[in-house]
Amino acid sequence: MPAQPITYNDAIDTVFGIVNGAWAGSQNILGYIPQIRWQGKEVAAKPPVNLLWARVSAQIITDQLASLAGVDGKRLYHAEGLVYVQFFAPRTDPSLKLARQLAQYIREFFRKESSDGNMWFKNAKIVELQPTSTAYPINLSANFEYDNTNGQVNTNPLLLALQRGGKHSPVEAVDGTRSQFTFLGLPANQNFYLIILGPGVQNDFVQNGQIIDFGVIIPAGTALYGIY
Repeated sequence: MPAQPITYNDAIDTVFGIVNGAWAGSQNILGYIPQIRWQGKEVAAKPPVNLLWARVSAQIITDQLASLAGVDGKRLYHAEGLVYVQFFAPRTDPSLKLARQLAQYIREFFRKESSDGNMWFKNAKIVELQPTSTAYPINLSANFEYDNTNGQVNTNPLLLALQRGGKHSPVEAVDGTRSQFTFLGLPANQNFYLIILGPGVQNDFVQNGQIIDFGVIIPAGTALYGIY
């Protein structure tokens, strides 16, 4: 079972954060970092037809009672959902070699639990669809599951005030051996970010892609987020 109950918002942020953190690796595969269109962040401009781009979305399938209420009145629920990463490879690359390689690379991040152990993933798979007039679609999907309780909300005033765009994990995993991390924000927003370590601010506003050194080893499993 997942380690700790989390909120629905935290679950979606974790899933999107995994994709966002892994996305820097596309530079080594494609030679560029492609655009991502995120669920809930509509973009009017049409995506490029000569470059690969991706769309990321998630949805909850079930959210069922897992245990009766204890003395505190809290009931535990177990939620399951699906995350989709839809790749659209340009028609100029009919071999799909690089697109398939990128899809496999991202799939590996959904073949293990989240870094904090609060979300589990399974059934990560890649499915190629019929080509469109402008692209070769490739769908990556994975099931995820997490626990939550009734009445559970994010009550940290700082996070509530700054959570306009969500939170996203750093590129590098918190493995308990380093103090230095590179935070990568969403490609659509290249402005400034606030780094949150646990419940408190550890770094002021920094630029996307900037290397952050906290000066101390960050323990494995620590919540390390970027609020933009």
